[in-house]
Amino acid sequence: MANLDFRMHQNVVIRFEAASVGYRILAFMIDAIIVSICLSMSFYVLEGIEALSYLVVAIFVFMYHLIFEMFNKGQSPGKKIFKLRVVTLEGDLPTANQVAIRWIFRLVDIGMSVGLLAIASIMSSAKSQRLGDLMAGTTVIKRPDSYMDKLKEIESLQGKVQEIKYKDMKKYTDKEMILLKKVLDRYTVHPTEENKEKLTMLANKIALDMNVKYEPYAIDKFVRQALQDYVLLTR
Repeated sequence: MANLDFRMHQNVVIRFEAASVGYRILAFMIDAIIVSICLSMSFYVLEGIEALSYLVVAIFVFMYHLIFEMFNKGQSPGKKIFKLRVVTLEGDLPTANQVAIRWIFRLVDIGMSVGLLAIASIMSSAKSQRLGDLMAGTTVIKRPDSYMDKLKEIESLQGKVQEIKYKDMKKYTDKEMILLKKVLDRYTVHPTEENKEKLTMLANKIALDMNVKYEPYAIDKFVRQALQDYVLLTR
């Protein structure tokens, strides 16, 4: 399965796994089942009110993916089950305009072609994009929950520090701090030379940016302090 690299500030790269065609089809099928169940229920509840029932059905069918992806952080229920998420090519959550563009082009690459155009586009695209993704500047990744979990872990550090030592940490982004926390955790669990080298590279970059120094033997302490300061300064 293809990997997608999202390059951020300071040339830091976060890698996610691209959602395969198979998982995207399964997510689509789950969404279709949910839509079918809801439609059946609406016809039953609105029985005898024909005009209203047709209006409700039309709105629900056409707006289902738009509503969920716009207000549920890029995830429809089907995508949520299979841990898929729509993101921008920079790794951020899509804007309302991007979600709308993806939704509009569903009529072409999924509706009019019975999904064949979408499948062909995803399989041939370097970033696993269907036509709607190409037009909106988005893609779909797998296992994004780890990203959100790391963000929650970083935010949980807020109550563990009383003093801000590195005030320049506020210029970084959540994505950069998630990467830093991930590398720190990996080094903590597996303190190999390779993991230490990766942590040292990131720590040196931060120290250089802030024009500060840290003791090489206390690299993990420096990184934890930097993470804690980031939380206090940005939350």
